Amino acid sequence: MGRGREELKTCIYCGKRYPISKMIRTTKYSFGYYDDEAGIKYRGQPMTVYVCKSCARHRGIKDERQKGKRR
Repeated sequence: MGRGREELKTCIYCGKRYPISKMIRTTKYSFGYYDDEAGIKYRGQPMTVYVCKSCARHRGIKDERQKGKRR
C-alpha cells in the first residue's frame, strides 16, 4: 500500500468500493444445512464482511468495531 492510501473494500450488497474507514464491519454466516441421516443441524461458518453506510442503514446493520477509547 502506498503512503496516504486506505485499503478499499467492496460492499457485499451494492458492490461499490469504499475506503475501509467508511465501511461497517459485520459478521455474516455462510449457508447452514440439516443432515437428515445423522439428525444434525450444521450452522454456517462466520465470515467478516464489510457493508457501506447506506446499505447498513437500509438493512439496520450495526458496526461491530469498538467505539470510544482504545487502550
